Amino acid sequence: MRHLQQLVFVDAVARAGSIRRAADTLAITSTALNRRILAIEEDLGTPIFERLSNGVRLSTAGELFIQHVRQQLGDMERLKSQIADLSGVRRGHVSIVCGQALMETFLPAKVAAYRNEYPNVTFSVKVCGRDEVSDHLLDFGADVGMIYEPEMQTGVQVIREVPQRLYALLHKSHPLVSESLRRVSDSVCEHAQPLRLADCAQYPLALPSSRSAIRHSIVQAAARRSLQLNVAVESDNAAFLQRCLI
Repeated sequence: MRHLQQLVFVDAVARAGSIRRAADTLAITSTALNRRILAIEEDLGTPIFERLSNGVRLSTAGELFIQHVRQQLGDMERLKSQIADLSGVRRGHVSIVCGQALMETFLPAKVAAYRNEYPNVTFSVKVCGRDEVSDHLLDFGADVGMIYEPEMQTGVQVIREVPQRLYALLHKSHPLVSESLRRVSDSVCEHAQPLRLADCAQYPLALPSSRSAIRHSIVQAAARRSLQLNVAVESDNAAFLQRCLI
């Protein structure tokens, strides 16, 4: 397994773009880490990093090598999990990338429920834009991506699709709020007849940023209907957008 540690070093340097910054995360001196990298490059017979004034970047050979490195590390984690399953104790780590909206809706409850059943499984969750999900998966930076309307690339597979309704949040004094609202829960109401995008487009909107999959869906729907959107506020932070209603 010692050779895997060398692969961890290479991956850390590639992600950090700096031997010094990678060393800080690996609890090793930058001098020692540099020696490890040089030894690997000597074994390969070619540099895998280009040394720059402000750090390092992968060489052409390094781009090829890093794909092998990350695949090997991912395969080992899966193997460890499968071996643990044989003993009846599920363990391992799951890395998820998702959009901001999913981070604040169903995902926390799902992770908590899974951890309750399998306490030896750990999770890391990173928020990213719609266009970045496939990149994280292809770089082996994540195991699972959850996003609205993902941008598909070769090497990425959709394993589950779930329909999702899109809601408009309105202040109680907004003109579109009427007595026809019906209560769904203590904090959520909905129209007896769903609002149309054309109804909302008549008013200033607070929308997620252009990185968001939800924003992409709204813009595409507006274009199909030849609607002009009056975007008054945009942000990556869903909580901020909700506060703008007050």
